[in-house]
Amino acid sequence: MVVVHRWYTHKLEFAFTNSKAMDYDADAYKLALLLTCYTPDQDAHEDFVDLTNELGAGCGYCAGGDALCGEAATTDATPRLLLDANDAAFTCATFTVHEGATYNSTPACTANDALFTFVCFGACETVTAGTFTVAWDCSPAAIAVICPTNL
Repeated sequence: MVVVHRWYTHKLEFAFTNSKAMDYDADAYKLALLLTCYTPDQDAHEDFVDLTNELGAGCGYCAGGDALCGEAATTDATPRLLLDANDAAFTCATFTVHEGATYNSTPACTANDALFTFVCFGACETVTAGTFTVAWDCSPAAIAVICPTNL
């Protein structure tokens, strides 16, 4: 499935106001999967501890989610900033989920890991003894696109 991410507001603000730069392609990021009971709050949710109803460990899912690989921050000719990663694949999976959330897992304490983006799959997505793949938006092949408002 191809998904579109939405920013947690504080992360975008953090990128422009904090003395530690956000280093997307050097820090470690993960994708956590969430059940239907999670209601994203772009303004209030800041850290991993704010996520509720994470999918339980087992059946192809590890607590805390799957590490993103191949993170890259690039620009294109438009000019836009593109944040991308390899598609996330959960193998030998049997579960039903409704949302996902990406977060920076670089800090030592999981509870304080900063939320980055969230995605609502639009409906419950079920996989039984198969591979559950989250494909980042393939046009323009990015998790997030930042562009001037006049484009």
